[in-house]
Amino acid sequence: MVDNKKILVLIISFIYLIFISVSYLSYDWIRFSLLLLSSLPLLFLFVSWIISYKSKLDLLSPLILLAYSLILGTFLRTFFLIQEDSGLISHQNSILYQQDLNDLIYPLFLIHLTISFFLIGYFQKKRFNLRINTSNRFFLTNRVIKRILWFTLLISLLGMILLVQAVGVNEIILENLLQKKRVYDESGQTYSFGPLRFLASFCMYGSFLGIINLFQSNYKSGSVLKILLLINFILSILYGLITSSRTTILFYFITCILIYVKITNKLSRRLIVTTVISLLTISTVISSFRNINHAEKNQLNPVYYLVANNNNLGVSKTGKIFSYSQKIDNLLLGSSYASWIFTPIPRSLWKDKPSITIGNYVRDKIMPGEGINAGAIPPGITGEILLNFGVFGLFIIPFLWGILIKSIYIRLSCLKTNNNPLNIIILSVLLIEGTIKLAGGSFTQMINGFLEALVTLFILQLLFIKKIKNEI
Repeated sequence: MVDNKKILVLIISFIYLIFISVSYLSYDWIRFSLLLLSSLPLLFLFVSWIISYKSKLDLLSPLILLAYSLILGTFLRTFFLIQEDSGLISHQNSILYQQDLNDLIYPLFLIHLTISFFLIGYFQKKRFNLRINTSNRFFLTNRVIKRILWFTLLISLLGMILLVQAVGVNEIILENLLQKKRVYDESGQTYSFGPLRFLASFCMYGSFLGIINLFQSNYKSGSVLKILLLINFILSILYGLITSSRTTILFYFITCILIYVKITNKLSRRLIVTTVISLLTISTVISSFRNINHAEKNQLNPVYYLVANNNNLGVSKTGKIFSYSQKIDNLLLGSSYASWIFTPIPRSLWKDKPSITIGNYVRDKIMPGEGINAGAIPPGITGEILLNFGVFGLFIIPFLWGILIKSIYIRLSCLKTNNNPLNIIILSVLLIEGTIKLAGGSFTQMINGFLEALVTLFILQLLFIKKIKNEI
């Protein structure tokens, strides 16, 4: 196995060397430098993943999840920006944010620094002691799972109906549902309709429990339960479509697969191909209904929809944030990492509630050209560190991040599949939130996603788990 790893590392290194050589011959020095800097972190991640590979679960290890954000936000976006005569000059300029290609070299170096210290922390022997109660062991019976799936189905339907009404969709047609919908107060802050989104998301966690039950029982769940699981699965995708959130659907699919691999220790090529095709199709459909005029739609392709946006660990927004952090007198000094505390309070009850997401700060202070009616722009982990602690923070925060993510992953790997299934879901969600979402989003987004899972599962446990102990 060790020899196979060495051979695979050599093959990847050889392919990378060919790629760099062709790039050197094809582009000028600036464009070549950008490609080199945007691809090196990916090389380090993949080589580190190969060296640390032990089981099928490692096919979805934190290194692979983090690579997703780097592939789309750093490498492919850089590749898109350096293309000449692409026919999409106006779109390239729109995501350069009035920067030149020269201005992207240093931000790419900062992203490279972030990933390097993440990997140093990830491979440290020291770990955070994540205490999770494993004493409550139980098996979810089919009867209880049916109750849970019925409950999550009805709660989610109610939440989605109220959410659609709240954002002003009068006619239930595909185009109205998929368009980006925002409602603003007098100050320009968006109403997130957090309580309604919370209700609508119950179906995701019901389906997670249903998936665990399905595979633990070797598909002997009964036709009614399988139908309920399928409906919850469809509702989970519908929830992402209604909120026009590709990220929600992506995280849902990855969490389902992560739970599946954890329970079965299998990951087939067919499942991977089906998932990728499904995600690309859904992402393209959502993006095509956003605020892009019909003349532009004909020019654009699915790759554009995935790359030309503010999501993931983006190089151009990191450049703007770095420039801004060098000009201001007072850094945020960690305040953006504590803003999630205000999340539970609805804006309707607290009119002067401060913005809980640093994405609004980035949109209003750093990229005002995006307009007040634009959505929040997540800074990504590198950008958020720069705004809070400057370049110095890149030597500490990513290191601690790496230790934390490895601690979560080891805890998930060691968790027995016949243990409390809530622990499997919580750790899976936390792992995904702490890699993809934190890398390209913000700390508050990660915490909010984790708390949503924690509170939802606590409610389900409060209502149903106690009855399980009496029935076994």
